[in-house]
Amino acid sequence: YRGEDTELVIGEDTVVREHATLHTGTTGGGGVTRIGARCLIMVGVHVAHDCTIGDHVILANGVGLAGHILVGDHVVMGAMSGVHQYCRIGAHAMVGAMSAVDADVPPYCLCMGNRARLEGLNIVGMQRRDFGRDTIRTLQVAYRELFEEPGPFADRLARITAKQVEGGGESPELHSLLEFLAAERIRPLMRVQGA
Repeated sequence: YRGEDTELVIGEDTVVREHATLHTGTTGGGGVTRIGARCLIMVGVHVAHDCTIGDHVILANGVGLAGHILVGDHVVMGAMSGVHQYCRIGAHAMVGAMSAVDADVPPYCLCMGNRARLEGLNIVGMQRRDFGRDTIRTLQVAYRELFEEPGPFADRLARITAKQVEGGGESPELHSLLEFLAAERIRPLMRVQGA
C-alpha cells in the first residue's frame, strides 16, 4: 500500500466485534473491500483486501478470509474456518467450523473439513429462511445429479441446465445454482469426498 485511494465499505446494521481486522481494497483488486448490511463479524475475524461479502452474513470467531474472496448473501461460516484467496462462497451456503476452504462452495451447500468437501445441502439454513418444501426438494434432486452421480461434471451440468430451460426456469434458486456453477472461476469447484 502506497497511499492509493482505496476503501473499506461496511453496510448498515453490520456488527463488528473485538479484534476483527478488515482491510481496505487494493488498486490491483478494484480498490474496495465491501461488507454488506446486517452482517455479524465476530471476535478475531480477518477480512483481507478486495473481499466482497453479501448481506446477512455471519462470520464466527476467528474466521479468516484471504484476498479477493466473494461471499454471497446469508452465508454462515463456522469458527476458525479459513478461505483461500479468490474463492467464491455461494449464497445460503454454510462452512463448518475449522474448515480449510480452497475451492468454490456452491450456493445452498454445506461443506466442512480439512480440506473442506461438500457434505450436502444447507437444509436447516434454508428452512430457517422459509424456503418451501418444493424448492428444497428441487435443489436436493439437482445436488444429487450434479455432485453424486458418475460421469463428467460438465455433462451433468449441461443436462440439468437443459431440464431447467425446458421446464420454463420455474425455480429461481436452481437457476442461481446453475449460474454459479457455469460462471468462469479462478479456483476449482468444491466436490464431495472421494469425487
